Amino acid sequence: MSSHYPPSPRNVPWELWQPSASYVSSLNRMLTGVIVFFTIYFTLAALFLALAVGLLRMTRFATSGVGVLFCVVLAFIPGGVFLFLVKNLFKVRRPGKTYDIEVLPEDHPRLFQFLHAVSKETQSPFPKHVYVNFEVNAAAMQAVGFRYLFSRPERSLKLGLGLLNVINLTEFKALIAHEFGHMTQNDMKSGTWVCMASKIMDNMLNQRDAFDEFLFNNQYLAWIYTSLTTFLCAVFALVMKLDSALSREMEFHADSIAVSVAGSDAVASLLYRSLWGDWCLNQLVNDLHAAREKNLHSADIFAHHLETAKFLRKKHYDPELGELPALPPNAQETIQIFDPEEDDEQAAMWASHPPNHDRELAAKEFYIRSVYDVRSPWILFDQIPELRKAVSKTFYREVYQHKKKLELADPKKIQEFLNEEYADYAYDAKYAGLYDDRSIEKFDMGLIWKRAEKSRNRPEALMKALGALTAPEVAAFSRRFQRHLLEEEFLEALANKRIKLKKKKFEFRGQKYPKKDAKKFLFGVSEEVKCDQAWLKEYDARVYTVHLELALYLNPAWAQELRTRYRFHFVEQSLWKTMRERQGDIQFVLEFLSQNQEELPEEIFVQILEIFREGHQAIRNVLEEGENQQFPPLRGLPAGISLRAYLLPTPLVDRPTEWDYRIKGKWVDKFLDQYREVQRKLFSLHFKSMAAILTLQEQIAKAAQQKWAGPVEQTFKRAGK
Repeated sequence: MSSHYPPSPRNVPWELWQPSASYVSSLNRMLTGVIVFFTIYFTLAALFLALAVGLLRMTRFATSGVGVLFCVVLAFIPGGVFLFLVKNLFKVRRPGKTYDIEVLPEDHPRLFQFLHAVSKETQSPFPKHVYVNFEVNAAAMQAVGFRYLFSRPERSLKLGLGLLNVINLTEFKALIAHEFGHMTQNDMKSGTWVCMASKIMDNMLNQRDAFDEFLFNNQYLAWIYTSLTTFLCAVFALVMKLDSALSREMEFHADSIAVSVAGSDAVASLLYRSLWGDWCLNQLVNDLHAAREKNLHSADIFAHHLETAKFLRKKHYDPELGELPALPPNAQETIQIFDPEEDDEQAAMWASHPPNHDRELAAKEFYIRSVYDVRSPWILFDQIPELRKAVSKTFYREVYQHKKKLELADPKKIQEFLNEEYADYAYDAKYAGLYDDRSIEKFDMGLIWKRAEKSRNRPEALMKALGALTAPEVAAFSRRFQRHLLEEEFLEALANKRIKLKKKKFEFRGQKYPKKDAKKFLFGVSEEVKCDQAWLKEYDARVYTVHLELALYLNPAWAQELRTRYRFHFVEQSLWKTMRERQGDIQFVLEFLSQNQEELPEEIFVQILEIFREGHQAIRNVLEEGENQQFPPLRGLPAGISLRAYLLPTPLVDRPTEWDYRIKGKWVDKFLDQYREVQRKLFSLHFKSMAAILTLQEQIAKAAQQKWAGPVEQTFKRAGK
């Protein structure tokens, strides 16, 4: 195993293995909270049981059958509460379908040898099960149930193979040590009690059976059960707050365990690469969705995961994107990866963890230089093609809810399709990002066409104007425009309190200012953006004019095609804008509903209903406008069919009325599926249309250079460079 096991640091400080004082304090507070919750819970159950038994015993003193019946009926109230409390302890919930795949020692001996080596080095218990999936993640899990309140819970390890694609062997060792560090913590036992309390509250609120519905809907009993549930929720909220504080300390302690076997740098770089890997996976989900529409499903999604990284680097004009700088030559020095001034964009699976900057500082408090083994963790696995294929199937079934029989294709064929798609999303570097994520400012095409037909510029003047379109000044403007957009987005979020900064001041153009000044600067930046857009409108019209007049000299058919493509593009980007205007509200509703599973108050439901109605109207407007619009030839899309038929081949769901207070979940799911489909296709269409316009313009420019070669051409080349 030594050939596959990175060496561990020497002279590790003993403090790394010891729980900190804040860790112990958080653990004690959380344990106190859990004890209080279950003491109250079991005490309430015992009191209601005693009250029910007492009422039943009173039947002995009843002098008539009516008296006996009265006591029995009265005993039902506390008896029902007791039954309600007790059955939520033992209620068995049907487990949700999982797409995790268990791996076994006989199939992957090197992996399990590696895991046993880390387990021995960290002195942690070995998990009973090891699972893999497609995620960029890893987790130590434990079984939850009433019997585990008094016995050691079973432990499992989950490995996301997407993470293996972006980390090296030393970082993988740090990852496993971190998860095993969780297994060594005494709080794993307390965690079982917290999970059990969470399960009880979930059963009360979201997993009601027929008996619960009878109790809560009975006008004479509902207030008892509602008050009881509200009280227990308040106590449980305190437990969760204490558990959240403990979770922070758990991560720091697990990181320390990882530092002890892999060094400080490996922990920080693991956090960074996980963000990069998650970014690539999110992009891949969008890319493979386009392939699915062509009935193409890959037998190895992980091969495309790496290619997606190349695409993102090209798209953002940064060949080093996702890479880390080399460590300093001095072994006592390190690099700072995470900036505390920036918003800490953590991967979704680590959203409940401390900020990455804080974790990096803690990992480097006792700095130990990491010596990286740059090999991939995939060397620890056997039967890799079969494993990747099995996990790829689960990817399609979980991410896209693919229910039909899945036929997987050769990854090379899928990648060829994706490469063609990428060509429409990443434009040539000579444009300096001028066309990235923006619409062409609309101008009067008819007026320009009439002028070009009557009197156009001479070829020499057009060639000079062509060179000016990609001059260094244009590239400088593009960088300035992109900066203004980012500044506007940041200041708007800060002014509206959508982001929170740790410090009282924020940095703007090299200076620090109080947060209250955000609105003042936002006004100024917004005015700059308006000026930029005015310049872009004149520039876009100039680009169209120059290429149109050149095309009229060279090939009138090109001029007609350019005119058709611009006309279609203006229609398409108008529809895209319509959908984007509703995107924020729809996203807000989705996030709100995901966090609020119980029945909504009427006033909130009315607001959500209105957002759905407006979103539905936006889709209908888009489809109606696209009814008579036909595709020009675009790569990978069916030319000649109507835009409406492409955007949504199926009928649009009915729009809910203003008084429809019984929207079913199936309607919401179908509406959101159609909304996302139209939005996704418009997004793809926008970039394909833009790419087709730029390709045609480059074709015209190339032909012009060949026809009118000379000093002007050399000027054009220097300006373009």
